[in-house]
Amino acid sequence: MSQRGWMKSLAVAMWAMFTISVAYATQAPVSGDAYVNSAYPSTNYGSLSNLFVNANGTALIQFDLSSLPAGTTGGQIAKATLTLYVNRVNTSGLINVQPVASSWSESSVNYSSIPTLNAVVASFTPANAQQFITMDITSVVQGWVNAPATNFGIALTTTSGDVVFDSKENDESSHAAYLDITVTSQGAQGPQGIQGPTGPTGAQGPQGIQGIQGTTGVAGANGANGATGATGATGAIGATGATGAMGATGVTGAQGIQGATGSTGATGATGANGATGATGVTGNTGATGATGSTGATGSTGATGATGSMAGGTYSDTTDYTPGSVVVYSGATYVAIVANGPSSTVVTPGTNTSYWVSTTGSGFTWYLVGENSGGSYGSYYFTPNEVSPDSGLDTTNSQGADQRVPSACTVKSMTIYALNNFAGTTTDSFTFTVYHNDNATSMTCTMSGLGASVGATGSCSDSTHTFSVSAGDYLAYGVTELTNSGEAGYTINGTLVCQ
Repeated sequence: MSQRGWMKSLAVAMWAMFTISVAYATQAPVSGDAYVNSAYPSTNYGSLSNLFVNANGTALIQFDLSSLPAGTTGGQIAKATLTLYVNRVNTSGLINVQPVASSWSESSVNYSSIPTLNAVVASFTPANAQQFITMDITSVVQGWVNAPATNFGIALTTTSGDVVFDSKENDESSHAAYLDITVTSQGAQGPQGIQGPTGPTGAQGPQGIQGIQGTTGVAGANGANGATGATGATGAIGATGATGAMGATGVTGAQGIQGATGSTGATGATGANGATGATGVTGNTGATGATGSTGATGSTGATGATGSMAGGTYSDTTDYTPGSVVVYSGATYVAIVANGPSSTVVTPGTNTSYWVSTTGSGFTWYLVGENSGGSYGSYYFTPNEVSPDSGLDTTNSQGADQRVPSACTVKSMTIYALNNFAGTTTDSFTFTVYHNDNATSMTCTMSGLGASVGATGSCSDSTHTFSVSAGDYLAYGVTELTNSGEAGYTINGTLVCQ
């Protein structure tokens, strides 16, 4: 074959290569997500860090498709997969995926204004928490591309499960939902370089120069084999054409920037503790009747003067017990230990070992517990209790925990112990704050507490801080470290989040 004829054949092969279709992959991030709750039909939950899907809750998720190439049609969507992150599985059950058929807004949607939902297109049953779930919703995304005005996103519904998914506002695990989309198109591949001519008969021709690399696309086709030289006296076989360079994998589009978390609405003022005022101090030990083993109830001296009612004005002539709430100089304070004319008079705002202010952003919760002297082991308490033992829990489940009203940072834990039951040996306790049923690093220990009635101890931790979101759970655990003739203690303290 002449050199001119060989060049013509190669040009035809290269033209065929130009028509090879290429694929383009991209991710579509969440543009808005929220969940609605039939139990609270007028409440908007668009700013929460989680999406709750259960018998009352429906999750809504909408995606931004602007990363698709301009002019893309539904027929060019080869595949579209939806990926979700399962944060918690309270009850395993079938979760349905349904396209949303009408418009909605993350910042205003509630159950009363829930959009119309189309038929189920996919289902799954998550069994384990902290895992990704992926499913094919190609036909749904093709419909959105063909008719962009119908892109109202998808809904997650269930009649039997209770599952929590990450929203785009989640700044702990940060696993918002997203779409993986593969687009096919007729992108042309760069031309193959021309192979050098075959050398004279009998001698091996030099290899042609390497052609320029085509544009990024699918792997280049193998170059055509070089023409075999004419048969000579053992003429060498013509050189094999160089293998076409493999096109670089197309760059995955950058994930869209997560929208800023909307500001949390102001927490409504906490209602004052019930009309029950702080229990009046028990008569001074020994001053009213002989003190037995914590003194039989009938032997206790007359009940002390009734403490101020919750929110009452402070008076230095009144006895206050732990948990008493007073107003002083325009600020609200909670009594941590007993004080007043029967013991020690301490004015609020002068000593945080006796009074703690509840004024300011975030919240200050009153911690309370009781070790009766015969108990031993670990117990967990709701942080906002107002009397000992009312939330005693030996398993630390969220049923006994306190929900966080608004996002803030837990700054400190301060604990005080007061002996109210004489023992024969010293006692020790360790206190730990729990966040969503997991122990945090905020902890402190009181060791060698006195065995006689009236002995006190304290500990605190303001070093190990951590952040919480609205709707999270908090509890605190008390672990008694000894059990040999120990005394009984009333435990009081505060947990401050700002």
